[in-house]
Amino acid sequence: MVKYFKNLLFKFLPLAAFLILLITVVYQNFSPKQDVLNNLQQVWPETTVYEKITGKQVVYKAYKLTGNNKELLGYGAVASSSGYSGPITVMVGINSYGKIVKTILLEQFETPLFLQRVIAHDYLGSFKGKSVLDPINLNEDVDRVTGATYSSKGIANAVKKAAHWVGQSELGIEVTEQTQPVFHVEEVILIGLYILTFLSIWKKSAKLRWLIIVLSVGFLGFWEKYPITFANFTTLFSGNAPPFLENPFWHLLVVVVLLGTLLSGRNFYCHYLCPFGGIQEGLNKIGGVRCKVCPGQSAKARKIRLPLAWLAFMVALLFHNHSIASYEPFSALFQLQGNKGQWLLMPFVLFTSVFIYRFWCHFFCPVGAVLDLSASVKRRVLKIWKKKNGEKPVSQ
Repeated sequence: MVKYFKNLLFKFLPLAAFLILLITVVYQNFSPKQDVLNNLQQVWPETTVYEKITGKQVVYKAYKLTGNNKELLGYGAVASSSGYSGPITVMVGINSYGKIVKTILLEQFETPLFLQRVIAHDYLGSFKGKSVLDPINLNEDVDRVTGATYSSKGIANAVKKAAHWVGQSELGIEVTEQTQPVFHVEEVILIGLYILTFLSIWKKSAKLRWLIIVLSVGFLGFWEKYPITFANFTTLFSGNAPPFLENPFWHLLVVVVLLGTLLSGRNFYCHYLCPFGGIQEGLNKIGGVRCKVCPGQSAKARKIRLPLAWLAFMVALLFHNHSIASYEPFSALFQLQGNKGQWLLMPFVLFTSVFIYRFWCHFFCPVGAVLDLSASVKRRVLKIWKKKNGEKPVSQ
């Protein structure tokens, strides 16, 4: 009887975990939003009433009541753009002359260390005095914050959207938008890495695999500083993914890897493209020592990854901050930034990897857990299909 209830528990536990996540996602998306009047008063302190105008971007006309008359103070335009860990939403105060008077953050999902850099440099204040006619391009009209490039770019793009829309829709000013190419060199290199990866899998070439690992460590790790983190998955699954044209690199990395894993039934990212996994494997190869872990204990330890990932997802949703979900030590290594826990964890993981093959990947990595689960979906579907059609499963 005890064994029966134990098996029943393990069968319904994944369903219960999924339902809790679903309820949390729905609660997050339908939870009360910020108070508009309070936000407008941060930009225009004398605001007593406002008028909402919907369009390409949401614009609020801020008014001051003087008797029976309404005096227009200015506009508060709301716009979003993608940052490092998710969308960044700002409200931009613009006066009737088309000048930016103040910018405030309404919502963001950035890593606290990145956001602290932005605030410390008074980056939001750098937009004051800009005109709705200004291009507001990063490194041209406004400087980026060193060590927080993606956050700087996200804020600048959001301010640009808000300012240009107010100029066009409310002030009747014709604003010329500069056309930007969809694909840059980063996207081309990433596509090239995918081609090499599938070629290596097809040819079963170990030498080509090592070339891909080295290229990925250099490109995704130290150049782009953008390996896939668990925060990318929480951003995607909570419906906060950036528009494709706004951040094609994000989609080519996160969405393509996830869909490719589902369709191929193979976790190719972890074994070929993950820069942190590549560094661990390289250290293990250089060290020449491989401690054998008991297969039974190893299998049990690997099962810890999914509960850890589930817990991280729940915390990210409840605190409405996707960056909290990333407990990986990636940023401490590739960006030379991290909290105390990441700085302590990173050298420990790298040292242990000298003796235990891909130590972090096998026992703790939430990205690997999600991708392994995704890869197993195709195998399970094929197994059910073959069983339904009376075919014997092929032994692996």
